[in-house]
Amino acid sequence: MPELSNIKSGDPGRVPAPPATDSAGLSPAPSTRSFRGPWEGPRTPRDGRDHSGTLPSAGYNRAVTTDLTYLVLDIETIPDRELWDPPEPAGVPGASDRPFPPLYACRPVVLGVMWLDASLAVKRIGTIGETKDEAGMMTDFADFMAKWRPQVITWNGRGFDLPVLALRALRFGLDFRWYYRGEGYRYRFSEEGHLDLCDVISDHGAAKMTSLDGAARTIGLPGKDGVDGSQVEVLFHAGQIEALRQYCLSDVAQTAFLFLRYRLVAGDLDRDGYRHAASGLLAALESDGRFGKLLDGVDRKRLLLGD
Repeated sequence: MPELSNIKSGDPGRVPAPPATDSAGLSPAPSTRSFRGPWEGPRTPRDGRDHSGTLPSAGYNRAVTTDLTYLVLDIETIPDRELWDPPEPAGVPGASDRPFPPLYACRPVVLGVMWLDASLAVKRIGTIGETKDEAGMMTDFADFMAKWRPQVITWNGRGFDLPVLALRALRFGLDFRWYYRGEGYRYRFSEEGHLDLCDVISDHGAAKMTSLDGAARTIGLPGKDGVDGSQVEVLFHAGQIEALRQYCLSDVAQTAFLFLRYRLVAGDLDRDGYRHAASGLLAALESDGRFGKLLDGVDRKRLLLGD
């Protein structure tokens, strides 16, 4: 079963106590359906349309949830020096300011997630497979996705996070059928499967992309505070993995707030519904204990659209 490490559940005052958990610490969804393959054969999926097709399974069996949930996702990476040797900056031997590696040479070291239920309440917050090597972390993530089929929520995940994970699956020969055979995860112009907030807000590249830092500050969040992506490799090699996890989860939480605000402006939530969901997310972060620095920087009046 997939291991989700350092995962904490949301505010128990808002979310009913979960049923008995599996060995990964995850509660079973209220209803599941089993297929010979994870998405095989005629069925009526979440979009109400009839899809059909076959996926060779060779006896593959897995229970797959039919209930909609959301997985807010962010990864932190370092260069894979087995695949890519960064060039020295021209005329500056030994300089530390080197170009960002190509996607195939980005090695994930932290995979942070926030799992939301259909009502947008927090189910779990944490990192996946942190006690395992990269292949084990990737396997846990793929198993989780194949079982639960959440809608993935990212900031620039279509341009970075998911292509990186797909390339690492290619490197290790991992089962990534949730991505290649799942519904909507790879189609850019639909929110089904994967909602890349950065891509949608930039009108799929028609406008210049906004950074997560800028978008977060726009709605009253602190954005990047003291750490950014350029420092990940230095922190990793200095043994500061816990600082990297905190940084990654801060980005996950701010992406989750942006998701809620997007649902408001897109007409999927009314103002009261947005305030309820955002207040619940704040409460979950407060009870978690790992988000003190982020919470100290929140402009609550702007975030909650106070009068």
